[in-house]
Amino acid sequence: MALHVSSNKLSASISAQGGVMQGLWWRHKDGSQTALLRSATDDQAGPGDSAGFPLVPFGNRLGGNSFTFEGRIYHLAANSARDPLYLHGDGWLALWNVVERSENELTLSYRHDSDGTNPYDYTARQVFRIDEYGFSLQLSVVNEGAHALPFGLGWHPYFPLRPDTLLEFQAKSFHEEAEGSLPGNELELSDPLDFRKPRSLPVRWINNGFSGLEGPARILWPETGLALEMSYNPIFAHAFLYLPYAANSAAAMPDFFCLEPMTHKANGHHRTDLGGLHILAPGETLAGTIHLTVNTLPKSSRSERSR
Repeated sequence: MALHVSSNKLSASISAQGGVMQGLWWRHKDGSQTALLRSATDDQAGPGDSAGFPLVPFGNRLGGNSFTFEGRIYHLAANSARDPLYLHGDGWLALWNVVERSENELTLSYRHDSDGTNPYDYTARQVFRIDEYGFSLQLSVVNEGAHALPFGLGWHPYFPLRPDTLLEFQAKSFHEEAEGSLPGNELELSDPLDFRKPRSLPVRWINNGFSGLEGPARILWPETGLALEMSYNPIFAHAFLYLPYAANSAAAMPDFFCLEPMTHKANGHHRTDLGGLHILAPGETLAGTIHLTVNTLPKSSRSERSR
């Protein structure tokens, strides 16, 4: 069942299954709507066909499906048919509980118990809110276990990729993609993966992590007359950019791309500094908020891009 939050200009649809978003829309003065996130195919759409999903208790992949922390070896089982590695945490595959619900705010909660396939014992929470300033998503996770563990948070949104889409975000470095879609060497920004100024997404496969995020990301859709600003707490110092270009496909360029704010680097469990993962003692909480704000582009920007 779809759950809805809305205001005069914005509306969102959310599913308790996976805690996923099914869409986010901007309402124009004439009553028409523009999708700000990819719209799910239907109310039963899975995470991969959704508008976005949470990453908890950490995001992306875990190399070898195991890690060592404070002298203990922990193992996690692969959790999806699409990948041999533990991927994107647990929340995107689980049923969340509705805690509170109003016209413009929805709170979902998910309790995960540790078992033989996963050592993480935690409670995660998502608060979806729409107000006069835009849309916000507050993510949090509490370590409910008996031992300290490294935790992270992230969000995996799917943004519409339109013909004139421009992307801008500030970062200091990026990781090459290595075998198994794990992060490889960390390099200085360079073409075609330098988005410090607004630019089109390159016509190529992209699956790279970025670090040193500063300030908001901006997505411009000149043909719609809208721009979307995604801001986040400083805790979200990393992001993943995903564009599944398929050269041998009839429709090589997808109709979406993902820019995923994360509190940590992918596969951080295998870095000596944990790559931004936060060590939570029993009872401690990690939390952060992501904001989406809609701006109207000046008419000159629209006309120049449409020529």
